[in-house]
Amino acid sequence: MPSAGLGHDVLSDAIGRDVTASTLCAWSPVAEVPNAFELDVARLTSLLGGGSAVDQMIAGAGNSRGTDEPNQPMRVRRLLRRLPLLCGSLAIALGLFVLTGWLLGHSGWTTLLPGFPAMVANTAIMAALAGVSLILSGPAVVSRRRSVIARILAGAVGVIAMLTLAEYAFGRDIGIDELVASSPAMRFRHNPGRPSPQSAATFLLVAASLLTIDWRTARGKRPAEVLALLSGLLPLLALLGYLFEAAELYQFLTIYPYIGMGIASAVTLFALSVGLLVARADTGILSVLVAGDSGGLAARQLVASLFVFVAGTSAAAIGARIGLYDAPIASALIVLLGTVGGSAFVLRLSRRLSRLDAERTAAIQAREDVMGVVAHDLRNPLGAILMQASFLRSLGPRAADHTEEFTASIERAARRMNHLIQDLLDVTRMEAGRFSIEKQPVDPRRLLAEAVEAQKPLALSDKLELHLEPTPPLPEVSGDWDRLLQVLENLIGNAMKFTEPGGRITVGARSSDHHVRFWVSDTGHGIAPEDLPNVFDPFWQGRGSARRGAGLGLPIVKGIVEAHGGRAWVESTRSVGSTFSFTIPTAGHAP
Repeated sequence: MPSAGLGHDVLSDAIGRDVTASTLCAWSPVAEVPNAFELDVARLTSLLGGGSAVDQMIAGAGNSRGTDEPNQPMRVRRLLRRLPLLCGSLAIALGLFVLTGWLLGHSGWTTLLPGFPAMVANTAIMAALAGVSLILSGPAVVSRRRSVIARILAGAVGVIAMLTLAEYAFGRDIGIDELVASSPAMRFRHNPGRPSPQSAATFLLVAASLLTIDWRTARGKRPAEVLALLSGLLPLLALLGYLFEAAELYQFLTIYPYIGMGIASAVTLFALSVGLLVARADTGILSVLVAGDSGGLAARQLVASLFVFVAGTSAAAIGARIGLYDAPIASALIVLLGTVGGSAFVLRLSRRLSRLDAERTAAIQAREDVMGVVAHDLRNPLGAILMQASFLRSLGPRAADHTEEFTASIERAARRMNHLIQDLLDVTRMEAGRFSIEKQPVDPRRLLAEAVEAQKPLALSDKLELHLEPTPPLPEVSGDWDRLLQVLENLIGNAMKFTEPGGRITVGARSSDHHVRFWVSDTGHGIAPEDLPNVFDPFWQGRGSARRGAGLGLPIVKGIVEAHGGRAWVESTRSVGSTFSFTIPTAGHAP
């Protein structure tokens, strides 16, 4: 089914170049008409055959199927935009909590869990400063003042981290370790109050990432993302060490005994690295998560499955630690989770990709339908215009004698083109939800009389009897006069197309339950039962029937009726005829 992209990218421009009789008659001399027409025809042809806009239609048609997949990237984008604020707030909260513990002498607040390395005061200060800097620089667009403050805070974090690493590297104490707080309980350490080298190195990476968050290389790369990824490795290792009781992962037992990255430090640094990584997710390496294509779908499914696996693995490890079962059982549970979860992930992703492939195939078919309509229904009027224009040119000075004849022919062809383009625009506006009507009280009997009167000449030329049933007094309906007239004319015109000469077409209306029901009946061939669900689909043509139009009249009927709050349907019997009906709410009961 075509999307709104087709109407707005291709046809709206074409319809802005309508060719009318008044335009034709205003051109002088006549010899200029062929050149103007050939330019317009060539331009319209290129517009309707343009690949880029039609390719956009494929994406729109594929995404318009009955799935919420197009909403997933938007939801993920909103989540990623909130993460820098959440991660920065977590870093500030933990930093201030631990710093308060140092200032008040509550050593338990500094470790969160007894027996593990503490977050020292300088680490808490760096955590709070980095958290504020991340919140200030997290949005993609920030004020200059906000950016400067964020950089100053990040610079302060970087200075503290570099001085700490310098103390370790050169074996000197420069007196910054216990400027804010000290604890007698840490006097057994060689350097009491000093952040661990792991924490200092990670904070240095975090500071560098904050300072370069919006900087790009000549090749468009963002070093801040690489720095954020590196800054997340050490705290992730530390957290895994705490989870699986592997002290070597969170402290260097041989190099710096009893100096390790505390739980609070690991959580804070990992949160900061995640916040930095997603701060520019729309344009960075995580942009695939917000993509609407198959790659984006696969990435989102994989990340979700990884979160489930990590949560399951952590639960299995915690169960072993608290004595619910032995370590071998925990390992078996983890293997089981990986096997079952991995299989479920593969099957789920494969099914979703298969569905996307089916939608893409349907979208390509929709494009072929559109292009088939354009090629079939515009070729004849375009050919007529070109032929008449070329013939006028060949006549030279004698063209003035034939101006009226040829301009009338060109006008008819242009009107056919304009009518098809208007129909395409109506359908695309309906599908995009941008179709509007202007409601007013409408007299149903006067509406029916005008519609029938307008179509009688065509019915007579086709040797058909067009009959308006005697209609009792009807309440006014709330509707758009021109659009309701278009509905009746489409239905009557459709009936005339499929009724043989000598047949009968009946138009009528009745009032029923706060609605007025209109109908158009014919004595045509009827519609096969299996085809009835498809008659209101755009471009649909009955099997085995010759193409008799673009296949847009009935979809437009349905769209206009539903815009009025009514419904349209068809009843048909083979070899007997069809009755198309629609309802419109009365003026006092319109939605």
